[in-house]
Amino acid sequence: MDSNILIRVDASREIGYGHISRCMVLAETLESKFNITFVSKQMPELFIQRIISCGFNFIRISNTNDVTIFKNANVILDGYKFNSNYQKKIKLVAKKLVCIDELRGIFYHADVVINNQPCLSREDFLCEESTVIYTGVNFSLLRKEFIEINKKAYKIKKIDRLKTFFVCFGGSDPHNFSMKIVDFLLKEFKSCKINLVLGSGYNHKLDFTTNRLNVYYSLDAIDLIKLIDKSDIAILPPSTIMLEAFCVGIPVISGSYEDKQKTTLECLHESGYILNCGDYRQNFYTKMSNHIKSINNSKSKIILRRQKSLKFSTNFLNEIFTT
Repeated sequence: MDSNILIRVDASREIGYGHISRCMVLAETLESKFNITFVSKQMPELFIQRIISCGFNFIRISNTNDVTIFKNANVILDGYKFNSNYQKKIKLVAKKLVCIDELRGIFYHADVVINNQPCLSREDFLCEESTVIYTGVNFSLLRKEFIEINKKAYKIKKIDRLKTFFVCFGGSDPHNFSMKIVDFLLKEFKSCKINLVLGSGYNHKLDFTTNRLNVYYSLDAIDLIKLIDKSDIAILPPSTIMLEAFCVGIPVISGSYEDKQKTTLECLHESGYILNCGDYRQNFYTKMSNHIKSINNSKSKIILRRQKSLKFSTNFLNEIFTT
């Protein structure tokens, strides 16, 4: 049926939860016009229950080579492992194929590619001549609560000596950057306070006993907005949580943990949206400390103004599936 959308996405502690989170945003945007089914090989039970409770269908598959399930459907792929050959097989049976991707190192057979990386143009993609490219930070799939707060004017943050940091490294944080950064901040900035948000997939042990650290688990969008708003500086990965922080308005320090992220961070830094501390896997502490010390009221205002110049919306999704 033309009204069917099948979303092929996986999630796990190793893969991360960012793919399924943005696909939920996509599904909620399109649910009034389409019958939506999530198709997964790997998916935590918590997310399966969330998918079903939101009124969507869920199918677990074991054979990823069998693409007959996608016959005559609008198909969305979100994941780094869905390579050119896989796309080509699906394209032969699907009504329309949409890829959500940040890799760019492959040839796209999709009808549409959504890539929210900054500083790119169509010439940066290997694809069919007919492929439609949506590229740029504005094409990020953010929750409606953050899109709404993005429309409001930023509030000037007064950066005093007593700083409050917002730290969040996604749903699982397999490398436990949360603990490394919290430990660094507590030692380097003796009077600071830290708001740390951990996801449902975080299974490391936090070994801190201090009233300077507040730990929160799996906050909803509204509570997350409130916590970001009452913090002074955010230390984040280059992922959806960073873009959500842009919507609220807060100076952001970010770093990479995969080589493919480095170009994106350099672009965001040069464009004035963030301060780039380098590679989280290496000795980033000196650069992070210098960035934190450099943030004053004036610099904060400049960063927030740049962040608020971004206009996020999911309206383009309707354009993709109605043309």
